[in-house]
Amino acid sequence: MDTRLAQYGIKAAEHLTKDLLPWWRTKDSWKEKNAFYGWLDGQGNPSKGEDMPWHCVLYSRLLWTFSAAARFTGDASLLEEAAKVYSIYHSHFLDKEYGGSYWFVSPNGSVISDRKQTYGQAFWIYGLSEYYLASGKEEALNDAMDIFNLLQAHVRDPIYGGPVESRNRDWSETTDYSLNKDVPPVPKSMNTHLHVLEAYTNLLRAKRTPEIESATREVLNNFLDYVTHPDGFFHQFLEMDYTPLHGAASYGHDIEGSWLLWEAAEVIGDPALLEKSRPYCIALADRPFRYGIDPDGGIIDEGDYEGNPVHTDKVWWSQAEACVGQLNCYQLTGDEKYLEGSLRSWGFIERHIMDHVYGEWFMGVNRDATKTHNEEKAGPWKCSYHNSRACMEISRRVKEIAEGKVHHP
Repeated sequence: MDTRLAQYGIKAAEHLTKDLLPWWRTKDSWKEKNAFYGWLDGQGNPSKGEDMPWHCVLYSRLLWTFSAAARFTGDASLLEEAAKVYSIYHSHFLDKEYGGSYWFVSPNGSVISDRKQTYGQAFWIYGLSEYYLASGKEEALNDAMDIFNLLQAHVRDPIYGGPVESRNRDWSETTDYSLNKDVPPVPKSMNTHLHVLEAYTNLLRAKRTPEIESATREVLNNFLDYVTHPDGFFHQFLEMDYTPLHGAASYGHDIEGSWLLWEAAEVIGDPALLEKSRPYCIALADRPFRYGIDPDGGIIDEGDYEGNPVHTDKVWWSQAEACVGQLNCYQLTGDEKYLEGSLRSWGFIERHIMDHVYGEWFMGVNRDATKTHNEEKAGPWKCSYHNSRACMEISRRVKEIAEGKVHHP
């Protein structure tokens, strides 16, 4: 094996175990509450953390991270961290009357937003199923199944299939769809679909039933049939019938989706579905490779459908997904350019995204990396999931490549 590739796997695993996990276990630890802060500033301090809400996206991703890392490293002490999050799911986030998770809550237990945002429900399925896989706790799997059943009963579109964006607390219909202030209020989105697919895929790993397999298959097929353009980009925003609305290509989501769609097809295990998925997965990695990733290895945020840059900041999470997506595309095609690209993207992260002074990763940089965005290190949308997962995926895939386990014919 190429010594650079072997070193890549080692570096990724060491960054996870020596830098990222210790940072989250210490900096974000709120010892007085046996919990985690809802916000940390650019230096990793809870300068207003005690007054910040606890958001279900941050907490569910912490549950996934500690659980997945426990499985990856064999370090059982990480399950103690996961257990803290699991306890807070039950004490703070779980709606004991209607089921599912509140959107965000206060550390004192009061509910700030009781909306049932599908994106947040999906991440709890992702985290709870991973906690079950790591700990064997049947209660966590039952919790994940409860949310899955609610989504299938109340969130799945009975006409066109796939999840709608949100519901009211009691799971009744709403037109208040927006995930956040920067997202238009549309009934369906690529982003929510992607993370529902990711969650269902992991739940299918944990518990293989016809219902879970059918739901996973449906979301994957909707991606292939409606959400993904054959040229290799996702339509970000969609009407209920999957008519695409105007938007730009999100290079980070496209390259993330390139491997998450393949992962879903692999877990389902249907050869015909794998064959159907393969060209889409390659295209979703290749187009960002051609239009979104600069020679320095950094991936810009968005481009238009013709490949012209629109938003050129290089956001932290997209850099992580660029590493994994290109490595997966190398496994699918055997084309060395994707392997070289993944190595370049990791180099960009090491040079410009890792904070070598205060730890963790910067929020991002501008296109030429001369200005660093360091608004926060932890918050509702800045957490441990993308970069920790990338480290685990890189290490795992390097071992697969060394063993000759590649996906191309």
